[in-house]
Amino acid sequence: MPSLFKSLFFIFFFANQLSAQEVILTISASGYTGEKVNIWIEDDLFTGHRNLVDTKVIENDKATFHFDIHQIKLLRITLNYQYGLLLVEPGTKYKVVFPVPEDNSQLSLAGTSRIQLIFNDLDSNDINYKISNFNKLVDEFILNNLSEDIRIADSSSISGTQPESTQSEFAISRFSERDMMRKMDGFRTGLDSTYRDIGEYFNNYRNFTFANIEYDLGKERRKLYFEYLENSDIGYNNVEFVKFFKTFYADFFDFYSYYPYSDKLIAAFESAQPINALINIIKGDTLTGSDEMKMLIMQKGLYDLYPNTSRWKGRIVEILEILKNENPYSEQRLIAGYMVENLLKGKKGTRAPDMEYIKADGDTLSLSDLKGKMVYIQFFASWNTSALAEMELISELRKRYGNRVEFLSISIDENVNDFTSFAEKNKAFKWEFGWIGDDAKLRNEFEIAHLPLFYLIDEQGKIISWPSLWPSTGIESVFLKTKYNRKAKKKKGYWDAPPNKSNNDG
Repeated sequence: MPSLFKSLFFIFFFANQLSAQEVILTISASGYTGEKVNIWIEDDLFTGHRNLVDTKVIENDKATFHFDIHQIKLLRITLNYQYGLLLVEPGTKYKVVFPVPEDNSQLSLAGTSRIQLIFNDLDSNDINYKISNFNKLVDEFILNNLSEDIRIADSSSISGTQPESTQSEFAISRFSERDMMRKMDGFRTGLDSTYRDIGEYFNNYRNFTFANIEYDLGKERRKLYFEYLENSDIGYNNVEFVKFFKTFYADFFDFYSYYPYSDKLIAAFESAQPINALINIIKGDTLTGSDEMKMLIMQKGLYDLYPNTSRWKGRIVEILEILKNENPYSEQRLIAGYMVENLLKGKKGTRAPDMEYIKADGDTLSLSDLKGKMVYIQFFASWNTSALAEMELISELRKRYGNRVEFLSISIDENVNDFTSFAEKNKAFKWEFGWIGDDAKLRNEFEIAHLPLFYLIDEQGKIISWPSLWPSTGIESVFLKTKYNRKAKKKKGYWDAPPNKSNNDG
């Protein structure tokens, strides 16, 4: 990295830290006393990456968080396998209520049960207040002007109405596009007096809300570009901008993956300077905007292409690794890093996350302490009957493969006493047991969305299978195929083989 670029990077980083301001968030959660509440920042809307800010135990039905941010961020609050969303502004205090769900049967380990947060004393100038009122007006307009066949998704915006998903949530039929666009222009004009110069984030949110609706209505792509993207800055943290960008530039390189256009893409991947070559392809499209926009289109195009190619997986990762360090736009460097993380997560031959766990006797060990054998990990809970049935089969497997496979059962029981009681009652199970409880970070890293869940890791801590077969579904066949103390085989990637030969390194 050139010294000038390094200097500019550290100046930018330092300036961002100086501008960070404290947010105070008080959560009221009646009936949840003693349970843990987790605060996550959705720090990249393009890949869905989130960062755990803090975890607290609800005491007397409340928990208060203090953290610093330097710009508006989307926050996710998770509690008891549910979550709520809100936007937080630097230097702001929030009081929110986390209500008890109406139907506990809908809860799951994946935490996919969305709950609507209730705000107390929300200022009318707050971004959540503005968006909530704006979304209500938009929903009313859509319901009153589209046909009876429209289906609006379940209320899931930050503040109450727009969907969190970046996918199209509207099914629209039997209307005149020209008439609809005319009505929409009139509706937007009428809103100008209500929403004028009230903040960059909201203005972009408002603008790209209409962009997404018009895209769903089938408005011509060129018109959408010149109206919304040609002179637009990139709203990295704006949910409506990101939704539109991801839809508008979806699978950008897919067109170039088929003959005869594939020659351009192949030449770019084989180039000594693939980034410049890919940018030149993007420049051939007149609807790609500024240099910063083109770089982001390239990263997203590579990310979208990865699951659809067997030949270029290694090369795509290699390019994104370069961009993670050398992209001139700091936000995109972070995005490239998260893209690599997502693409390689769980892939055979990549390093498994480490994990600290507490044994029944109170000692603490790490997964990395078990190097030297293959490790077969089971995640379970004492209440999960399927997981317990698999343990009976693990007993038999341990008799046959215990000399070369370390068996490890990890409890996610929320209460450590439930785990220790289980361990005391099941001393016949002679392998290693541990407890991580409801550690939100580990559950996220190991993608614990259901039970039981199994992983197989080799002697060097690298993944053999993620997730792995259960004892009852044939893991023994994998043990037989994987020889203990086998010689490490170098896994060929793009850089190990001639560019014109296919490799399946993903």
